[in-house]
This record gives sequence, structure tokens and C-alpha cells, in this order.
Amino acid sequence: MRRVREFRKFMGVLYFYFLGYVYRDPVPLSSATVRVFTLIALLLLIGGPGMLPQVLLGAVIALTFGAGLSQLSVDINGLRISKFKDMIVSSPLNPITYAFGSALGMSIPTLLHTIPLLLIFIAMNKLNLIQITVTLMILALLWVLGVLLGFTVSLKVRSQMRLMAITDIIYSMLVYIMPVYYPITMLPEMVRPITLISPPVNAIEAIKSFNNGETTSTLINLTIMIIITAALTLITAYKSKWRE
Repeated sequence: MRRVREFRKFMGVLYFYFLGYVYRDPVPLSSATVRVFTLIALLLLIGGPGMLPQVLLGAVIALTFGAGLSQLSVDINGLRISKFKDMIVSSPLNPITYAFGSALGMSIPTLLHTIPLLLIFIAMNKLNLIQITVTLMILALLWVLGVLLGFTVSLKVRSQMRLMAITDIIYSMLVYIMPVYYPITMLPEMVRPITLISPPVNAIEAIKSFNNGETTSTLINLTIMIIITAALTLITAYKSKWRE
């Protein structure tokens, strides 16, 4: 019975965010859709149709990572400023249920953009069941990493405007500058190892190398992602407080 109650609370948290992000005001969701597909169209115009698989996967990676870093960090901070978190803390809602429900709920707009792009990528590359499963696992790990990073940044920066600026800078450095929307082979060979400081780069390289049968490269990229995730988990567990 306890698990059923917690699941209902979890679904209630998801429903709350669905109402806020999608049902009550679809304009922000529509603007995000236009922004994503405009960027994809622009990159294809510059790079040509041959860039489509890279651009599609790059968009999926960027959206998955940005759900935590860009979206969750700002919204979590907003809940803290508005004192809405105080109301949640005083409720019988379990901290873990709230944390997971909020992280997934705040990612709803991203998922609505990511799913169709991912399905197109899977169909274009004719991935088998194992490749699809591993791709989803890597994306899930990247999402968790992005959520942890976004939450860690939100703990350090309390000003809403400054937080938005800082997350934009971090996101641009880890996604737009790094080889996410373009192949890593376009960079000089001596520069390529430096790009592995970016979780999205590790994610996209892990997916590409696994689908190409390069197991060693996949394990290296996944190991880096797991180490970063573990470090952020420790920081989050140490710094975060349910009651402030």
C-alpha cells in the first residue's frame, strides 16, 4: 500500500508540471519547438543533407542534457524563491518522490521534442533492439548527469537572472562549442581528447561508437560519464537540504 501511495504522489507531481508546462500555456513549448527545428534546418543548410544523422543525434543529446542543466536549475531556484518549496516540505510528500517527480516533470517539454527526433534517428540508422536499448541507457545516464549538474549549480547561485546567465554559458561551452552538432573528426587530433570533459560529447561518442561496433571507445566514454555522475551525486548529497 505504501508503494501505491508513493506512486500516486509521484504521478500527482508529474501532473502538476504537465499542467504548468504543457496544458495551461503551450506557447513556451511551441517557441521551443520552433527554436529546435530552426537550428536543425540551419545546420543542414550549412553542412548539407549528409549531416542529418549527426545533427539529429546532436539535437537529442543537447535536449536531454539541457533538460537538467538549463530547465531544472532555473525552475528549482524559482520554486525556492517563490516559497513554493516550503509548502512542499511541509506536506507529507517524500523527498525522493518529490525530487524524482520534479526532475522528470520539468523534463516533459524536452521529452516531447526529443522522442520524435530520436525515432527518426533510429529509423534512419536502422538500429536493432540492442542498439536502441544501449542508446536509451546512455541518454538516461546523460539526463541524470544533467539533472545533478543543474541542481548543483542552483545550490551555488541564488539570483535567478545570474543563474540563467551562468547555465547558458555552461551549456554553450559543453554543447555548442564542443563536437555535439558536428563530428569530432572535424577537430585536430590533438584537440579531441580535451572535448571529453563535456558529458554530451562522451554521450554522443558512446552511442556512435557502440552502434559502429567499437566497444572499447564506448566503455571509455561511459566510464567518464559514470565518474562525473558519481562525483555530482556526492556533491548533491552533501550540499542539498530538504529543510533549509
